[in-house]
Amino acid sequence: MDFKYKRIDSGIIICKYCGSAEKVTVPAQIENLPVKSVGDKAFKGCKNLVEITIPNSVTSIGSEVFLCCENLERITIPDNVISINRGTFSGCLSLKKIIIPDGVTSIGDSAFSWCTNLESIVISDSVTEIGEGVLSGCTNLKAIKLPAGLTSVSAFSFSECRSLTEVTIPDSVNFISGLAFVGCRNLKTIYISDFALSREAIKRSIHELLRENSWCKISPIPRQK
Repeated sequence: MDFKYKRIDSGIIICKYCGSAEKVTVPAQIENLPVKSVGDKAFKGCKNLVEITIPNSVTSIGSEVFLCCENLERITIPDNVISINRGTFSGCLSLKKIIIPDGVTSIGDSAFSWCTNLESIVISDSVTEIGEGVLSGCTNLKAIKLPAGLTSVSAFSFSECRSLTEVTIPDSVNFISGLAFVGCRNLKTIYISDFALSREAIKRSIHELLRENSWCKISPIPRQK
């Protein structure tokens, strides 16, 4: 077996992948126990890794698990995962699309930072918390719709997303950092509802945001959005 692992809480945590395969499947069971977690940095720097399959038994993916897996193109995040931690996919230069499933409630700082070929990310409405720099440096990302349960947009969340042209902000958001979109040179439109803009806290956040991104315009959310 190409995995180092240990027992935790009647289950297994994957501590380290020691192989060099392009396609990897994390087993659902080891020693007749369910694999519940992929630990911090378990696949860090696996240059050969192109595709990985993680079983639905996994509920936790640690920090920097796939850090600098430069050739990783395909991964399906299991439905039972509840959080994506700090730097989990940072520097995955070949990752083009990611779907955050319904079970996830939080995405940690820099989770997808400098995924420079990322073109599409779908974030489930179950996500209520997104950390700082979560998509910073994703230079091919053109548009993003933030989840309906999100309450704040942190500093540097989308910094240096140089292809980003539009962002849709949900009604649930009550704070947007003025530094959230630093370096987004092509950001033209921020879609936000009149309901959200009626709140004083959002008005202040938008004012600060436009100081940093003076070329942007604020528009109501079109129906098709």
